[in-house]
Amino acid sequence: MNIAIIGQGKFGQAIGSLLEYNGVDFEYAEKDRPLTSPADLIFLMVPTQFIRTALRQNKRFISDKTIIVNGAKGIEEKTHLLPHQIVQSVGAYPNYYSLIGPSFAHGVRAKQPTIVSLGYENTEQLATVKNLIQTPYFRVHPVAGCAALELASALKNLY
Repeated sequence: MNIAIIGQGKFGQAIGSLLEYNGVDFEYAEKDRPLTSPADLIFLMVPTQFIRTALRQNKRFISDKTIIVNGAKGIEEKTHLLPHQIVQSVGAYPNYYSLIGPSFAHGVRAKQPTIVSLGYENTEQLATVKNLIQTPYFRVHPVAGCAALELASALKNLY
């Protein structure tokens, strides 16, 4: 399985540390260093305002079978769309998951106990995503639906 993390910021690196812990090979992609080959699974770890650009820049390597795991919280400024809506507006990606939780990148990298929610509409790839990043210190709790989870996380940021 070809796995990529788009976004090598603090949370992108935290997800990378989980993959490394689990012995999973992956590559990073950035604005100035896009994907170089098709990805079976993408951890989309860029701020909400850059999701659209990141997907468009890498579109030729993302298919309708690609699993997309979003880690962004917030609402796109110009369109007022949540992350799952932004992704849907760029292309038809039925394997979309939203990784949201009360977590801090430095805590994840320091292996501090953390639990996050993994929102889903489609259970087909749920176990795959969970098994890639779950560790003894980073627990993943599946939650049906992405919209409410993403809205709650965006409102939390405002509060």
